[in-house]
Amino acid sequence: MQRVYRALTLFGAVILLGGILFRSIERLDWFDAFYTALLSVTPLGHGLMPPLSRAGRELNAFLLVCGVGVVGYAASIATRFVFEGEMGRVFWRRKVERRIGRMEGHYVVCGHGRVGRTVAEELGRHGVPFVIIERSEEAVRERIARGEDVILGDATSEGVLAQAGIERAKGLVAALESDADNLYVTLTARESNPGIRIVARTSDDTASARLKRAGADRTIAPTQIGGREMVQHLLMPAVVDFIHLATGKQNVELEMQEIHVLPGSSLCGVPFSESPIRREHGVIVVAVNKAAGESIFNPESSYVVDEGDTMICLGHPDRLAAMQRLARP
Repeated sequence: MQRVYRALTLFGAVILLGGILFRSIERLDWFDAFYTALLSVTPLGHGLMPPLSRAGRELNAFLLVCGVGVVGYAASIATRFVFEGEMGRVFWRRKVERRIGRMEGHYVVCGHGRVGRTVAEELGRHGVPFVIIERSEEAVRERIARGEDVILGDATSEGVLAQAGIERAKGLVAALESDADNLYVTLTARESNPGIRIVARTSDDTASARLKRAGADRTIAPTQIGGREMVQHLLMPAVVDFIHLATGKQNVELEMQEIHVLPGSSLCGVPFSESPIRREHGVIVVAVNKAAGESIFNPESSYVVDEGDTMICLGHPDRLAAMQRLARP
């Protein structure tokens, strides 16, 4: 789209220059001067050209040469715009902008490198709405082809984050290559939306501490996590296989989810021994995170569920979905 604007600007500049020079050389009024300049840059209009002096004819020849080049450039841009899909991408971007404008409680993924691509795939697998911000046109075209909501721009720009609906978003992933960029994104996002949950990519512990001070809820160092997992595969392969079985996309019979117990839920005030969690739904509660920050691993059957608890549960996706409904008022 910028190339189209550039071609139109160049064409307008030639007409403007020609009109000013024709008025100066031929003593024409403004309308006739610009009309003559317009005829000069379009070869088909030379039969309508008014009588000109020698200087006027020289200017006419100069504008004709310029006009052929400008019109040819504009025609090539228009052809690409129509036939190479740029028009479709423009319409797609406008459609995406309208859709993002209606989003609430979505997630914003900043960066579409190796980490950001994996994040987007996982969010898509869980069926949650998300918006990708990416500065690479090639990556943006790839996501457009997949029908995803993507914005071409710099995620460190406050205006681009606002375009992604950061004020209404539920979470943000800062997955840019630079720690400094992720720090700036975190600061801007936290200022725009104090309640948003932010997970930021980092390269080392020093940057992690800065990101947390800036407002990141969690920081992830992909290289460190990858190294730890490789060691776990060596030393505890059965444990790792079970975790992948419980959380990976290859298994549709078993999932691990967070279930937030809201005020007014039928689960509140009921011990596990009397709750339908285990008895009716067969869901395993691996841990409970209390609202005050305490974590209880493998809670006993006598544990009484409180409002605000977050239960880490393992079970069949359909039964977990039923538990999610029970956890709401």
